[in-house]
Amino acid sequence: MNQNSGDSIRHYVDTVVNKSFLILDQIHESYFPFLEKSIYLSTNSMVEKIDKAKVSKTEFIIQQRIKHVVENCDQLQFIIAKLPTADPSRTDLLNRIDQLR
Repeated sequence: MNQNSGDSIRHYVDTVVNKSFLILDQIHESYFPFLEKSIYLSTNSMVEKIDKAKVSKTEFIIQQRIKHVVENCDQLQFIIAKLPTADPSRTDLLNRIDQLR
């Protein structure tokens, strides 16, 4: 793998992870405002809470966005596997994906 493709992968993954965190922050602040800032719901627990609620149009949209973030995590993990094992950013990117989940 050449340096440019490695940089391209790192940049793409980093961009998607940052956007995913932004989506989750927006959902957390608007849909779960009653929770303290120190209590952060994982994507899976957000989906469970929404599944148990009566699903309105807004809730459905939120649920779809959360599921999109989870799907992104799976796709990004596959993309990161293309980076060399010795690449120091590989571990960092995988850790960021784990934080999203």
